[in-house]
Amino acid sequence: MKKSPLIGFFLAFLLLNFQPAHAQSATAAAAALFGPPKKEEAAPAPEIPKDPFGRETPRGTLSGFISALGQSDYEKASIYLDTGNLSKTQSQDAAKNLQTLMNGAWIVPASMVSDDPLGKQDDGLPEGVEKFGTLKAKEKTADLLATREAMDDGSFVWMISSDTVKQIPVLMRNMSESWLDRILPDRLLEPKLWGVPFGHWIAMLGLVGAAYMLSWLIVRGLAICARHCWKNKDLTGKKHFIDAFELPVAMYLSVWLFVISSIQVGVSIVARQYFSHITIVVAWLSLALLVWKLIDVIAETSQKKLILSGKYGALSGVHFFRRTAKFIFSAIAIFVTLSSIGIDVTAGLAALGIGGLALAFGAQKTIENFIGSIMVIFDQPVRIGDYCKVGDIAGTIEDIGMRSTRIRTLDRTLITIPNGDFSAQRIENYAHRDQFRVYTRLALRLDATADQLRFLIVEIRSLLYAHPKIDTKSANVKFIGWSEYSTFLEITAYVVTRSNDEFMEVREDIFLRIMDLIQESGTTQTTPATPYAQFAPPAEATTPFRDSAREKIREMKEKGSLPLPKFDAAKIDQLKNTLDYPPKGSSSYKAKKE
Repeated sequence: MKKSPLIGFFLAFLLLNFQPAHAQSATAAAAALFGPPKKEEAAPAPEIPKDPFGRETPRGTLSGFISALGQSDYEKASIYLDTGNLSKTQSQDAAKNLQTLMNGAWIVPASMVSDDPLGKQDDGLPEGVEKFGTLKAKEKTADLLATREAMDDGSFVWMISSDTVKQIPVLMRNMSESWLDRILPDRLLEPKLWGVPFGHWIAMLGLVGAAYMLSWLIVRGLAICARHCWKNKDLTGKKHFIDAFELPVAMYLSVWLFVISSIQVGVSIVARQYFSHITIVVAWLSLALLVWKLIDVIAETSQKKLILSGKYGALSGVHFFRRTAKFIFSAIAIFVTLSSIGIDVTAGLAALGIGGLALAFGAQKTIENFIGSIMVIFDQPVRIGDYCKVGDIAGTIEDIGMRSTRIRTLDRTLITIPNGDFSAQRIENYAHRDQFRVYTRLALRLDATADQLRFLIVEIRSLLYAHPKIDTKSANVKFIGWSEYSTFLEITAYVVTRSNDEFMEVREDIFLRIMDLIQESGTTQTTPATPYAQFAPPAEATTPFRDSAREKIREMKEKGSLPLPKFDAAKIDQLKNTLDYPPKGSSSYKAKKE
Protein backbone atom coordinates (compact mmCIF):
# COMPACT_ATOMS: atom_id res chain seq x y z
CA MET A 1 0.00 0.00 0.00
CA LYS A 2 1.26 3.39 -0.98
CA LYS A 3 1.90 6.05 1.76
CA SER A 4 0.31 9.47 1.38
CA PRO A 5 2.66 12.47 1.15
CA LEU A 6 0.64 14.19 3.94
CA ILE A 7 1.40 11.35 6.35
CA GLY A 8 5.13 11.61 5.62
CA PHE A 9 5.06 15.36 6.17
CA PHE A 10 3.22 14.91 9.49
CA LEU A 11 5.72 12.31 10.73
CA ALA A 12 8.62 14.56 9.81
CA PHE A 13 7.02 17.49 11.71
CA LEU A 14 6.62 15.36 14.86
CA LEU A 15 10.19 14.14 14.62
CA LEU A 16 11.60 17.64 14.30
CA ASN A 17 9.51 19.12 17.19
CA PHE A 18 9.55 16.34 19.74
CA GLN A 19 13.14 15.14 19.40
CA PRO A 20 14.68 18.25 21.07
CA ALA A 21 12.30 17.95 24.01
CA HIS A 22 13.24 14.35 24.40
CA ALA A 23 16.90 15.26 24.21
CA GLN A 24 16.40 17.99 26.81
CA SER A 25 14.68 15.48 29.09
CA ALA A 26 17.57 13.11 28.73
CA THR A 27 20.06 15.88 29.47
CA ALA A 28 18.12 16.90 32.58
CA ALA A 29 18.00 13.33 33.81
CA ALA A 30 21.73 12.93 33.28
CA ALA A 31 22.38 16.18 35.12
CA ALA A 32 20.28 14.94 38.07
CA LEU A 33 22.26 11.71 38.26
CA PHE A 34 25.80 12.84 37.45
CA GLY A 35 25.71 16.63 38.01
CA PRO A 36 25.96 19.39 35.43
CA PRO A 37 28.38 18.86 32.59
CA LYS A 38 31.78 20.48 33.06
CA LYS A 39 32.50 23.51 30.97
CA GLU A 40 35.53 23.31 28.78
CA GLU A 41 38.34 25.42 30.29
CA ALA A 42 39.90 28.01 28.03
CA ALA A 43 43.40 27.14 26.96
CA PRO A 44 46.00 29.27 28.85
CA ALA A 45 47.53 32.06 26.82
CA PRO A 46 51.04 31.24 25.73
CA GLU A 47 53.60 32.86 28.02
CA ILE A 48 55.52 35.62 26.30
CA PRO A 49 59.25 35.04 26.87
CA LYS A 50 61.29 37.76 28.54
CA ASP A 51 63.87 39.55 26.47
CA PRO A 52 67.34 38.19 27.37
CA PHE A 53 68.86 41.67 26.90
CA GLY A 54 66.48 43.47 29.28
CA ARG A 55 64.83 45.59 26.61
CA GLU A 56 61.28 45.33 28.04
CA THR A 57 61.53 48.92 29.38
CA PRO A 58 63.19 52.13 28.15
CA ARG A 59 65.46 52.12 31.19
CA GLY A 60 66.56 48.56 30.48
CA THR A 61 67.43 49.47 26.89
CA LEU A 62 69.53 52.54 27.78
CA SER A 63 71.26 50.76 30.69
CA GLY A 64 71.98 47.69 28.59
CA PHE A 65 73.35 49.73 25.70
CA ILE A 66 75.71 51.77 27.93
CA SER A 67 76.77 48.60 29.78
CA ALA A 68 77.69 46.99 26.47
CA LEU A 69 79.69 50.11 25.53
CA GLY A 70 81.53 49.89 28.83
CA GLN A 71 82.55 46.35 27.92
CA SER A 72 83.50 47.48 24.38
CA ASP A 73 81.10 44.80 23.16
CA TYR A 74 79.76 46.58 20.09
CA GLU A 75 78.14 43.43 18.77
CA LYS A 76 75.94 43.32 21.85
CA ALA A 77 75.48 47.09 21.77
CA SER A 78 74.11 46.87 18.21
CA ILE A 79 71.30 44.64 19.47
CA TYR A 80 69.80 47.72 21.18
CA LEU A 81 69.66 49.58 17.84
CA ASP A 82 66.91 49.29 15.28
CA THR A 83 69.39 48.99 12.40
CA GLY A 84 66.91 47.75 9.81
CA ASN A 85 68.73 46.21 6.82
CA LEU A 86 72.25 47.15 7.95
CA SER A 87 74.82 44.41 7.99
CA LYS A 88 76.38 43.11 11.16
CA THR A 89 79.53 45.15 10.64
CA GLN A 90 77.56 48.30 9.81
CA SER A 91 75.41 47.80 12.93
CA GLN A 92 78.51 47.56 15.11
CA ASP A 93 79.97 50.67 13.50
CA ALA A 94 76.69 52.47 14.14
CA ALA A 95 76.88 51.54 17.86
CA LYS A 96 80.48 52.72 18.06
CA ASN A 97 79.72 56.01 16.32
CA LEU A 98 76.69 56.56 18.54
CA GLN A 99 78.97 56.24 21.58
CA THR A 100 81.20 58.97 20.12
CA LEU A 101 78.18 61.23 19.62
CA MET A 102 76.84 60.53 23.11
CA ASN A 103 80.18 61.50 24.70
CA GLY A 104 79.44 65.15 23.87
CA ALA A 105 75.66 65.05 24.23
CA TRP A 106 73.13 65.66 26.97
CA ILE A 107 71.88 62.18 27.89
CA VAL A 108 69.31 61.52 30.60
CA PRO A 109 70.71 59.38 33.45
CA ALA A 110 69.47 55.83 32.99
CA SER A 111 68.06 55.79 36.52
CA MET A 112 65.68 58.62 35.59
CA VAL A 113 64.36 56.94 32.44
CA SER A 114 60.96 55.27 32.67
CA ASP A 115 60.95 51.70 33.96
CA ASP A 116 57.40 51.11 32.71
CA PRO A 117 57.06 48.65 29.77
CA LEU A 118 54.73 51.20 28.13
CA GLY A 119 57.10 54.12 28.75
CA LYS A 120 56.16 57.57 29.98
CA GLN A 121 52.59 58.53 29.19
CA ASP A 122 52.78 62.26 29.98
CA ASP A 123 55.94 63.43 28.21
CA GLY A 124 54.19 64.87 25.14
CA LEU A 125 55.68 62.26 22.81
CA PRO A 126 53.68 59.76 20.75
CA GLU A 127 52.81 56.49 22.46
CA GLY A 128 55.65 54.00 22.30
CA VAL A 129 58.34 56.68 21.91
CA GLU A 130 60.90 57.76 24.56
CA LYS A 131 63.56 60.47 24.37
CA PHE A 132 66.97 59.69 25.91
CA GLY A 133 68.68 62.98 25.02
CA THR A 134 69.86 65.18 22.16
CA LEU A 135 72.83 64.40 19.91
CA LYS A 136 74.81 67.37 18.62
CA ALA A 137 77.62 67.81 16.12
CA LYS A 138 78.42 71.46 15.42
CA GLU A 139 75.21 72.98 14.02
CA LYS A 140 73.55 69.59 13.45
CA THR A 141 71.28 68.12 16.14
CA ALA A 142 69.08 65.03 16.42
CA ASP A 143 66.94 63.53 19.18
CA LEU A 144 68.10 60.25 20.65
CA LEU A 145 64.81 58.34 20.55
CA ALA A 146 63.73 54.83 21.49
CA THR A 147 60.64 53.10 20.12
CA ARG A 148 58.65 50.09 21.26
CA GLU A 149 58.81 47.35 18.64
CA ALA A 150 56.93 44.05 18.32
CA MET A 151 59.00 40.86 18.05
CA ASP A 152 58.17 37.67 16.18
CA ASP A 153 57.45 35.78 19.43
CA GLY A 154 54.74 38.30 20.45
CA SER A 155 56.87 40.26 22.91
CA PHE A 156 57.61 43.98 22.78
CA VAL A 157 61.05 45.50 23.23
CA TRP A 158 62.44 49.02 23.25
CA MET A 159 65.17 49.83 20.74
CA ILE A 160 66.98 53.00 19.74
CA SER A 161 64.85 54.12 16.81
CA SER A 162 65.74 53.65 13.17
CA ASP A 163 65.31 57.41 12.63
CA THR A 164 68.07 58.07 15.14
CA VAL A 165 70.29 55.39 13.59
CA LYS A 166 69.85 57.01 10.16
CA GLN A 167 71.05 60.35 11.59
CA ILE A 168 74.31 58.88 12.93
CA PRO A 169 76.31 59.11 9.63
CA VAL A 170 75.13 62.67 9.03
CA LEU A 171 76.16 63.75 12.52
CA MET A 172 79.48 61.92 12.34
CA ARG A 173 80.46 63.90 9.22
CA ASN A 174 80.14 67.08 11.31
CA MET A 175 81.69 65.58 14.45
CA SER A 176 85.16 66.61 15.55
CA GLU A 177 87.43 65.08 18.17
CA SER A 178 86.48 66.04 21.72
CA TRP A 179 88.53 68.63 23.58
CA LEU A 180 89.49 66.08 26.24
CA ASP A 181 90.76 63.51 23.72
CA ARG A 182 92.81 66.20 22.01
CA ILE A 183 94.72 67.30 25.11
CA LEU A 184 95.18 63.92 26.80
CA PRO A 185 98.36 61.98 25.94
CA ASP A 186 98.01 58.53 24.38
CA ARG A 187 99.23 56.82 27.56
CA LEU A 188 96.09 58.10 29.36
CA LEU A 189 93.73 57.14 26.54
CA GLU A 190 94.83 53.59 25.88
CA PRO A 191 94.50 51.95 29.32
CA LYS A 192 90.84 51.62 30.20
CA LEU A 193 88.98 51.10 33.43
CA TRP A 194 85.42 49.73 33.06
CA GLY A 195 85.58 50.56 29.38
CA VAL A 196 86.56 54.22 29.98
CA PRO A 197 90.01 55.69 29.24
CA PHE A 198 91.95 56.24 32.45
CA GLY A 199 92.44 59.91 31.60
CA HIS A 200 88.67 60.45 31.54
CA TRP A 201 88.41 59.26 35.15
CA ILE A 202 91.15 61.69 36.16
CA ALA A 203 89.34 64.46 34.31
CA MET A 204 86.08 63.63 36.13
CA LEU A 205 87.76 63.95 39.53
CA GLY A 206 89.35 67.25 38.51
CA LEU A 207 86.01 68.57 37.27
CA VAL A 208 84.40 67.66 40.60
CA GLY A 209 86.90 69.79 42.54
CA ALA A 210 86.83 72.65 40.04
CA ALA A 211 83.01 72.72 39.91
CA TYR A 212 82.71 72.89 43.70
CA MET A 213 85.37 75.60 44.06
CA LEU A 214 83.75 77.74 41.36
CA SER A 215 80.26 77.29 42.80
CA TRP A 216 81.54 78.11 46.30
CA LEU A 217 83.15 81.33 45.05
CA ILE A 218 79.96 82.33 43.22
CA VAL A 219 77.68 81.64 46.18
CA ARG A 220 80.10 83.22 48.64
CA GLY A 221 80.26 86.39 46.55
CA LEU A 222 76.47 86.59 46.34
CA ALA A 223 76.21 86.07 50.11
CA ILE A 224 78.68 88.90 50.78
CA CYS A 225 76.70 91.19 48.46
CA ALA A 226 73.47 90.26 50.24
CA ARG A 227 74.99 91.05 53.64
CA HIS A 228 76.37 94.31 52.30
CA CYS A 229 72.90 95.36 51.14
CA TRP A 230 71.58 94.77 54.66
CA LYS A 231 74.56 96.27 56.51
CA ASN A 232 72.53 99.15 57.95
CA LYS A 233 69.68 96.96 59.07
CA ASP A 234 69.08 94.48 61.83
CA LEU A 235 70.78 91.28 60.66
CA THR A 236 69.70 89.15 63.60
CA GLY A 237 67.63 86.84 61.41
CA LYS A 238 68.95 87.76 57.93
CA LYS A 239 72.49 86.54 58.55
CA HIS A 240 71.16 83.21 59.67
CA PHE A 241 68.82 83.11 56.67
CA ILE A 242 71.70 83.76 54.26
CA ASP A 243 73.89 81.17 55.99
CA ALA A 244 71.18 78.57 55.47
CA PHE A 245 71.45 78.99 51.70
CA GLU A 246 75.23 79.02 51.26
CA LEU A 247 76.21 75.34 51.52
CA PRO A 248 73.09 73.77 49.88
CA VAL A 249 73.13 76.20 46.94
CA ALA A 250 76.89 75.71 46.48
CA MET A 251 76.39 71.92 46.39
CA TYR A 252 73.50 72.12 43.94
CA LEU A 253 75.28 74.59 41.66
CA SER A 254 78.43 72.45 41.68
CA VAL A 255 76.40 69.47 40.42
CA TRP A 256 75.15 71.44 37.43
CA LEU A 257 78.59 72.90 36.71
CA PHE A 258 80.10 69.42 36.86
CA VAL A 259 77.48 67.90 34.53
CA ILE A 260 77.71 70.72 31.98
CA SER A 261 81.51 70.83 31.99
CA SER A 262 81.83 67.04 31.63
CA ILE A 263 79.62 67.22 28.51
CA GLN A 264 81.51 70.15 27.04
CA VAL A 265 84.94 68.55 27.38
CA GLY A 266 83.65 65.25 25.97
CA VAL A 267 83.93 62.86 28.94
CA SER A 268 82.86 59.32 28.06
CA ILE A 269 79.13 58.67 28.36
CA VAL A 270 79.95 55.47 30.26
CA ALA A 271 81.85 57.38 32.95
CA ARG A 272 79.14 60.03 33.12
CA GLN A 273 76.46 57.40 33.62
CA TYR A 274 78.51 55.84 36.43
CA PHE A 275 78.77 59.29 38.06
CA SER A 276 75.09 60.09 37.44
CA HIS A 277 74.02 58.20 40.56
CA ILE A 278 76.36 60.31 42.68
CA THR A 279 75.32 63.60 41.08
CA ILE A 280 71.63 62.81 41.53
CA VAL A 281 72.13 61.91 45.19
CA VAL A 282 74.19 65.06 45.84
CA ALA A 283 71.57 67.22 44.11
CA TRP A 284 68.75 65.78 46.23
CA LEU A 285 70.86 65.98 49.39
CA SER A 286 71.57 69.67 48.72
CA LEU A 287 67.84 70.36 48.37
CA ALA A 288 67.14 68.32 51.51
CA LEU A 289 69.86 70.20 53.40
CA LEU A 290 68.37 73.52 52.30
CA VAL A 291 64.90 72.58 53.56
CA TRP A 292 66.44 71.21 56.78
CA LYS A 293 68.26 74.49 57.44
CA LEU A 294 65.21 76.57 56.53
CA ILE A 295 63.16 74.60 59.07
CA ASP A 296 65.74 75.57 61.71
CA VAL A 297 65.72 79.22 60.63
CA ILE A 298 61.93 79.44 60.62
CA ALA A 299 61.70 77.70 64.00
CA GLU A 300 64.33 79.91 65.64
CA THR A 301 62.81 83.07 64.17
CA SER A 302 59.40 82.01 65.45
CA GLN A 303 60.83 81.33 68.89
CA LYS A 304 62.43 84.78 69.04
CA LYS A 305 59.17 86.46 68.04
CA LEU A 306 57.23 84.44 70.61
CA ILE A 307 59.70 85.40 73.35
CA LEU A 308 59.51 89.08 72.41
CA SER A 309 55.72 88.95 72.43
CA GLY A 310 55.68 87.05 75.73
CA LYS A 311 53.97 83.96 74.30
CA TYR A 312 56.19 81.49 76.11
CA GLY A 313 53.57 78.75 76.05
CA ALA A 314 53.94 78.29 72.29
CA LEU A 315 57.70 77.63 72.47
CA SER A 316 57.21 73.94 73.19
CA GLY A 317 54.89 73.67 70.19
CA VAL A 318 57.50 75.22 67.90
CA HIS A 319 60.16 72.86 69.28
CA PHE A 320 57.92 69.82 68.75
CA PHE A 321 56.82 70.67 65.22
CA ARG A 322 60.41 71.52 64.29
CA ARG A 323 61.49 67.98 65.08
CA THR A 324 58.35 66.45 63.56
CA ALA A 325 58.82 68.37 60.30
CA LYS A 326 62.43 67.23 60.12
CA PHE A 327 61.45 63.61 60.70
CA ILE A 328 58.72 63.64 58.03
CA PHE A 329 60.88 65.49 55.53
CA SER A 330 63.81 63.13 56.10
CA ALA A 331 61.59 60.13 55.32
CA ILE A 332 60.32 61.81 52.13
CA ALA A 333 63.86 62.78 51.07
CA ILE A 334 65.11 59.20 51.51
CA PHE A 335 62.31 57.74 49.39
CA VAL A 336 62.69 60.39 46.67
CA THR A 337 66.47 59.94 46.53
CA LEU A 338 66.23 56.16 46.28
CA SER A 339 63.58 56.45 43.59
CA SER A 340 65.64 58.94 41.58
CA ILE A 341 68.63 56.60 41.38
CA GLY A 342 66.49 53.75 40.09
CA ILE A 343 65.69 51.85 43.28
CA ASP A 344 62.07 50.72 43.31
CA VAL A 345 60.47 52.02 46.50
CA THR A 346 56.90 51.08 45.65
CA ALA A 347 57.39 47.61 47.12
CA GLY A 348 58.73 49.18 50.30
CA LEU A 349 55.80 51.58 50.51
CA ALA A 350 53.37 48.71 49.98
CA ALA A 351 55.12 46.72 52.69
CA LEU A 352 54.87 49.72 55.00
CA GLY A 353 51.17 49.99 54.24
CA ILE A 354 50.54 46.30 54.94
CA GLY A 355 52.82 46.25 57.93
CA GLY A 356 51.31 49.46 59.23
CA LEU A 357 48.25 47.60 60.48
CA ALA A 358 50.33 45.02 62.27
CA LEU A 359 52.56 47.77 63.61
CA ALA A 360 49.53 49.70 64.85
CA PHE A 361 48.46 46.71 66.97
CA GLY A 362 51.97 46.03 68.19
CA ALA A 363 52.81 49.65 68.92
CA GLN A 364 49.66 50.84 70.64
CA LYS A 365 51.65 52.41 73.47
CA THR A 366 53.87 54.26 70.99
CA ILE A 367 50.83 55.65 69.18
CA GLU A 368 49.29 56.54 72.53
CA ASN A 369 52.47 58.41 73.46
CA PHE A 370 52.49 60.27 70.14
CA ILE A 371 48.88 61.33 70.63
CA GLY A 372 49.80 62.31 74.17
CA SER A 373 52.60 64.48 72.73
CA ILE A 374 50.12 66.31 70.52
CA MET A 375 47.81 66.84 73.49
CA VAL A 376 50.67 68.21 75.59
CA ILE A 377 51.69 70.57 72.78
CA PHE A 378 48.22 71.94 72.09
CA ASP A 379 46.94 71.96 75.67
CA GLN A 380 50.27 73.38 76.91
CA PRO A 381 50.06 72.39 80.58
CA VAL A 382 53.85 72.75 80.65
CA ARG A 383 56.60 74.11 78.45
CA ILE A 384 60.35 73.59 78.33
CA GLY A 385 61.99 75.28 81.31
CA ASP A 386 58.91 75.14 83.56
CA TYR A 387 59.28 73.91 87.11
CA CYS A 388 56.36 71.61 87.83
CA LYS A 389 55.14 68.59 89.72
CA VAL A 390 53.85 65.62 87.73
CA GLY A 391 52.27 63.08 90.01
CA ASP A 392 54.89 62.63 92.74
CA ILE A 393 57.77 63.90 90.59
CA ALA A 394 58.90 67.52 90.85
CA GLY A 395 61.47 69.11 88.57
CA THR A 396 62.17 71.26 85.51
CA ILE A 397 60.91 70.27 82.06
CA GLU A 398 63.98 69.73 79.85
CA ASP A 399 62.42 68.33 76.69
CA ILE A 400 59.03 67.44 75.20
CA GLY A 401 59.64 64.80 72.55
CA MET A 402 57.47 62.81 70.18
CA ARG A 403 57.39 59.85 72.57
CA SER A 404 58.25 61.14 76.02
CA THR A 405 58.90 64.15 78.24
CA ARG A 406 62.10 64.50 80.28
CA ILE A 407 62.16 66.13 83.72
CA ARG A 408 65.29 67.22 85.60
CA THR A 409 64.66 66.74 89.32
CA LEU A 410 66.08 68.77 92.19
CA ASP A 411 68.57 65.93 92.76
CA ARG A 412 69.72 66.54 89.13
CA THR A 413 68.50 63.15 87.98
CA LEU A 414 66.70 62.89 84.64
CA ILE A 415 63.29 61.21 84.62
CA THR A 416 61.62 60.21 81.35
CA ILE A 417 57.83 59.91 81.35
CA PRO A 418 55.95 58.53 78.29
CA ASN A 419 53.67 61.24 76.97
CA GLY A 420 50.64 58.94 77.16
CA ASP A 421 51.18 58.68 80.93
CA PHE A 422 52.29 62.30 81.23
CA SER A 423 49.10 63.71 79.70
CA ALA A 424 47.00 61.56 82.07
CA GLN A 425 48.84 62.72 85.22
CA ARG A 426 47.83 65.49 87.62
CA ILE A 427 50.23 68.30 86.66
CA GLU A 428 51.01 71.19 88.99
CA ASN A 429 52.91 73.90 87.13
CA TYR A 430 54.73 76.29 89.45
CA ALA A 431 56.07 78.36 86.55
CA HIS A 432 52.61 79.72 85.74
CA ARG A 433 52.21 81.30 89.16
CA ASP A 434 51.88 85.07 89.13
CA GLN A 435 52.42 85.21 92.93
CA PHE A 436 54.11 83.06 95.57
CA ARG A 437 52.56 82.47 98.98
CA VAL A 438 54.52 83.23 102.14
CA TYR A 439 53.11 81.39 105.13
CA THR A 440 54.55 80.73 108.55
CA ARG A 441 53.52 80.33 112.20
CA LEU A 442 55.51 82.11 114.88
CA ALA A 443 55.78 80.18 118.14
CA LEU A 444 56.52 82.79 120.85
CA ARG A 445 57.16 82.44 124.57
CA LEU A 446 54.11 81.64 126.58
CA ASP A 447 54.80 84.58 128.92
CA ALA A 448 54.65 87.12 126.07
CA THR A 449 52.39 89.98 127.17
CA ALA A 450 49.37 91.24 125.25
CA ASP A 451 51.20 94.49 124.42
CA GLN A 452 54.15 92.55 123.05
CA LEU A 453 51.78 90.58 120.80
CA ARG A 454 50.00 93.81 119.74
CA PHE A 455 53.39 95.36 118.95
CA LEU A 456 54.39 92.39 116.81
CA ILE A 457 51.06 92.23 114.95
CA VAL A 458 51.16 95.96 114.13
CA GLU A 459 54.83 96.00 113.13
CA ILE A 460 54.75 92.85 111.03
CA ARG A 461 51.63 94.06 109.22
CA SER A 462 53.30 97.43 108.62
CA LEU A 463 56.34 95.57 107.30
CA LEU A 464 54.23 93.57 104.84
CA TYR A 465 52.24 96.61 103.69
CA ALA A 466 55.42 98.65 103.16
CA HIS A 467 57.35 95.93 101.30
CA PRO A 468 57.40 96.67 97.53
CA LYS A 469 57.22 92.97 96.63
CA ILE A 470 54.17 92.09 98.74
CA ASP A 471 50.55 92.19 97.57
CA THR A 472 48.98 94.35 100.29
CA LYS A 473 45.54 92.78 99.83
CA SER A 474 46.91 89.38 100.84
CA ALA A 475 49.02 90.50 103.82
CA ASN A 476 47.66 89.29 107.14
CA VAL A 477 48.96 88.65 110.67
CA LYS A 478 46.72 87.02 113.29
CA PHE A 479 47.03 85.91 116.89
CA ILE A 480 45.63 82.37 116.69
CA GLY A 481 46.01 81.01 120.25
CA TRP A 482 48.23 79.07 122.67
CA SER A 483 49.61 75.64 123.31
CA GLU A 484 51.13 74.21 126.46
CA TYR A 485 54.46 75.92 125.76
CA SER A 486 53.90 78.64 123.10
CA THR A 487 51.83 81.53 121.87
CA PHE A 488 51.16 81.54 118.10
CA LEU A 489 50.98 84.22 115.44
CA GLU A 490 50.02 83.24 111.86
CA ILE A 491 51.58 85.23 108.98
CA THR A 492 50.26 85.08 105.40
CA ALA A 493 51.19 87.14 102.32
CA TYR A 494 51.78 86.81 98.58
CA VAL A 495 55.02 87.85 96.89
CA VAL A 496 54.38 89.49 93.50
CA THR A 497 56.85 87.70 91.21
CA ARG A 498 56.98 84.89 88.66
CA SER A 499 60.49 83.84 89.61
CA ASN A 500 60.99 81.19 92.26
CA ASP A 501 64.49 82.50 92.97
CA GLU A 502 63.20 86.02 93.58
CA PHE A 503 60.47 84.64 95.81
CA MET A 504 63.04 82.85 97.95
CA GLU A 505 65.04 86.08 98.28
CA VAL A 506 61.99 88.16 99.27
CA ARG A 507 60.81 85.57 101.78
CA GLU A 508 64.26 85.48 103.32
CA ASP A 509 64.26 89.28 103.63
CA ILE A 510 60.83 89.26 105.32
CA PHE A 511 61.77 86.52 107.78
CA LEU A 512 64.98 88.32 108.80
CA ARG A 513 63.08 91.55 109.36
CA ILE A 514 60.49 89.67 111.45
CA MET A 515 63.32 88.30 113.61
CA ASP A 516 64.45 91.87 114.23
CA LEU A 517 60.90 92.80 115.24
CA ILE A 518 60.66 89.83 117.62
CA GLN A 519 63.85 91.04 119.30
CA GLU A 520 62.43 94.59 119.53
CA SER A 521 59.30 93.24 121.19
CA GLY A 522 61.28 91.78 124.07
CA THR A 523 60.07 88.20 123.57
CA THR A 524 61.66 85.20 121.87
CA GLN A 525 60.64 82.24 119.78
CA THR A 526 60.19 78.77 121.21
CA THR A 527 59.34 75.32 119.98
CA PRO A 528 55.95 73.73 120.65
CA ALA A 529 57.41 70.83 122.61
CA THR A 530 60.14 72.59 124.66
CA PRO A 531 59.49 74.73 127.78
CA TYR A 532 60.67 78.27 127.17
CA ALA A 533 62.42 78.28 130.53
CA GLN A 534 65.14 75.98 129.18
CA PHE A 535 66.46 78.59 126.76
CA ALA A 536 64.87 81.88 127.91
CA PRO A 537 67.38 84.78 127.90
CA PRO A 538 68.02 86.65 131.16
CA ALA A 539 65.24 89.06 132.16
CA GLU A 540 67.63 92.06 132.23
CA ALA A 541 68.36 91.42 128.50
CA THR A 542 64.75 91.57 127.38
CA THR A 543 63.20 94.02 129.83
CA PRO A 544 64.21 97.20 127.95
CA PHE A 545 62.73 95.89 124.71
CA ARG A 546 59.54 94.78 126.47
CA ASP A 547 59.12 98.16 128.12
CA SER A 548 59.71 99.96 124.81
CA ALA A 549 57.08 97.86 123.06
CA ARG A 550 54.59 98.49 125.87
CA GLU A 551 55.24 102.23 125.69
CA LYS A 552 54.62 102.34 121.91
CA ILE A 553 51.31 100.53 122.27
CA ARG A 554 50.28 102.88 125.11
CA GLU A 555 50.98 105.91 122.93
CA MET A 556 48.91 104.46 120.06
CA LYS A 557 46.01 103.85 122.43
CA GLU A 558 46.17 107.36 123.81
CA LYS A 559 46.18 108.83 120.30
CA GLY A 560 43.48 106.42 119.12
CA SER A 561 45.74 105.19 116.31
CA LEU A 562 46.16 101.54 117.27
CA PRO A 563 45.47 99.73 113.94
CA LEU A 564 43.77 96.71 115.45
CA PRO A 565 41.88 94.65 114.56
CA LYS A 566 42.74 96.05 111.11
CA PHE A 567 44.57 98.88 109.37
CA ASP A 568 42.72 101.73 107.71
CA ALA A 569 42.85 101.75 103.90
CA ALA A 570 44.44 105.20 103.96
CA LYS A 571 47.18 103.94 106.27
CA ILE A 572 47.86 100.98 104.01
CA ASP A 573 48.15 103.28 100.98
CA GLN A 574 50.49 105.50 102.98
CA LEU A 575 52.74 102.53 103.81
CA LYS A 576 52.89 101.07 100.29
CA ASN A 577 56.41 100.79 98.81
CA THR A 578 58.00 102.77 101.65
CA LEU A 579 60.34 99.95 102.64
CA ASP A 580 63.78 99.75 101.07
CA TYR A 581 64.24 96.56 99.10
CA PRO A 582 66.92 95.33 98.72
CA PRO A 583 67.65 96.43 102.28
CA LYS A 584 70.02 99.30 103.00
CA GLY A 585 73.60 98.24 103.57
CA SER A 586 73.43 95.39 101.07
CA SER A 587 75.51 95.29 97.87
CA SER A 588 72.28 94.85 95.88
CA TYR A 589 70.90 98.09 97.34
CA LYS A 590 74.10 99.91 96.40
CA ALA A 591 74.04 98.56 92.85
CA LYS A 592 70.38 99.56 92.51
CA LYS A 593 71.11 103.13 93.59
CA GLU A 594 74.04 103.38 91.20
